[in-house]
Amino acid sequence: QAVFESEKSLNEKQYTPQREYLKVKCDYEEAQVEVTVARQKLQGLGLSDEEIEEVVTNTDKPYSLYPLKSPIDGTNIKVSLTVGELVGSSKEAFLISDIDNLHVELTVSPKDRQRVKLGQRCIVSAINGCFEGEGVIDSVSPTMDKKTRLGKARCRLPNEERLWIPGNYISARIITSEKMVPLAVAKEAVKNYEGCSVIFVRNSEGIEAKEVCLGRSDNRYVEILGDLEEGAQIVTGNAFLIKAQMTQSEGGGGGHHH
Repeated sequence: QAVFESEKSLNEKQYTPQREYLKVKCDYEEAQVEVTVARQKLQGLGLSDEEIEEVVTNTDKPYSLYPLKSPIDGTNIKVSLTVGELVGSSKEAFLISDIDNLHVELTVSPKDRQRVKLGQRCIVSAINGCFEGEGVIDSVSPTMDKKTRLGKARCRLPNEERLWIPGNYISARIITSEKMVPLAVAKEAVKNYEGCSVIFVRNSEGIEAKEVCLGRSDNRYVEILGDLEEGAQIVTGNAFLIKAQMTQSEGGGGGHHH
């Protein structure tokens, strides 16, 4: 740059031929392009602007060693280097993964494909049923697999607590529509008793089997139609055991009416 500035000044004062000045200018512009390319390569290697400036100004410092920096925050899950190995620009040194946010790959049946949309809530369950998480559908494939005839969707699942392990199998429920209902109970709370659908309600005298009419349902809850006293305590956890005990009581002549 100093040579160019000097030649430019001399040319403006007409101390040097125009041809000589143009040659120096051309050489200077080519050098600028090479500097830009070199800077981009250093940035690609992870050097910051400050570190690049130090390379330019501190020519006595050796730069055969430099830190490798990941462009994302994450966890180092694979090391592909050995001590003393020569590493080129095409060599994979480390594999960094952001496991605080996972992508869950889902398969969708043909009959459900048209109901799956971007932005829908997705309830993800561990295969052993120990815990659940909620994510959002962020990708839906526009095509179906030619062999399986299944569609693909992807759910973005938060994993800050590191409960989910990448690569594990899961089950998922996509919430395609939601509607508020006045009253719904867990499906396991509803039992078939004497040919009717009943729920067991706790009152001051004990537990009573109350006949109910059922409405809409999903995989976990069912709507209860009709009147039910506000604040009623509905038995869910031991409903099957209570039904068995009441059936045995009737067999012994105790009887029960509802």
